[in-house]
Amino acid sequence: MDKKDEADEITKRVWSITLKEVQKGWLEGPLTKESIAEKYGPLFVASPRFGLVQSDKARPIDDMSISLVNSAFNAKFKLDLAGVDGIAVLCRSWIEAVAEGRSVTFTLSTGATLRGFLHRTLTVVEAKTLAGRTLDLEAAYKQLLVKESALWASVLAVPDDQGVQHFFVSHVLPFGASSAVYHFNMIARALRIIGVRLFGLVWENYYDDYPQLHLAKSGDSSQQVAEEMLALLGWRYSVKECKRLPMSNTFTALGVEFGLSKCPEDLVVVRNKMSRAEQIVAEVDAILATGVFSSAAANSLRGRLQVAESQTFGRSIALRMRNCFKRASGALPGALVDQAIREELEWAKKFVCTARPRLLRAGCLKRRCSFLPMLH
Repeated sequence: MDKKDEADEITKRVWSITLKEVQKGWLEGPLTKESIAEKYGPLFVASPRFGLVQSDKARPIDDMSISLVNSAFNAKFKLDLAGVDGIAVLCRSWIEAVAEGRSVTFTLSTGATLRGFLHRTLTVVEAKTLAGRTLDLEAAYKQLLVKESALWASVLAVPDDQGVQHFFVSHVLPFGASSAVYHFNMIARALRIIGVRLFGLVWENYYDDYPQLHLAKSGDSSQQVAEEMLALLGWRYSVKECKRLPMSNTFTALGVEFGLSKCPEDLVVVRNKMSRAEQIVAEVDAILATGVFSSAAANSLRGRLQVAESQTFGRSIALRMRNCFKRASGALPGALVDQAIREELEWAKKFVCTARPRLLRAGCLKRRCSFLPMLH
């Protein structure tokens, strides 16, 4: 399939998705310019919708940058998202809090200390034997409405399968609006806080993903609590088999696999998902097969490798792939794969498949502090 056929196929898929969103009540249309002007005012702004291929699906993106809608928004705060490191710290903090004498100690960000003891039905090993899962909201942005007075800026221009452009009004948050990102995350954070304070859930959130931890001994009780809480609040979560996974001593979140089987030994294992390594290998194989390695392709590969490297022990990609990174930055002209670049790409394939995972050991800070008097 050439690029034109591929673009036509993506356009058809986006058009089909758009019509389904109309049936769900998310979009209103197709409408004429005149009908939109009559209902929402003559100064309405239309943003183009295009498709972005992700894995085996096309995700519709509402480009509100080209229409300058995003330029009219300014955030007064910075998003504070608990990414991979936040989840890892949550795991480590849990097992660090439980001492051999059955005491439990947490030091808060304020400096205050909370102390207690394990319940009589729990052993120290059981208290450190954790399980986790990730809860995923279903079509998260589509569960929030656009303010009625702002619908004039929520118009979308979508080409049909014949290339004819049609207009729709999005009554739900458009995927591509800067303001949608910030305001959705305010609600997402509120859901997390409700779960923590009112229902005792141990979880974080990263956009619409909610990685959660619980005692393995408690089975799926925390999963039931989280899902019933969301149902009570009127939020839909994904029930797809590939996403609604049970609590396990190995779970994935944000493209990373967390191993909790060694938590009783004060150890958390963080590694890349196998699929991430497979995707990088497939991308490198495609580059080697064509012999073409443009600056854009180099930049894309650099980003993937740096994300993958952040979940491995050691940092060596920047040193071993200097020519590839020069191509990515434009410092190395050309678009062909020479011998030096070929060797670096072959090394990258081996690296993502064999690099050791990150090992997070609990109690490292305490052990370090115990040695400090010896250093003076």
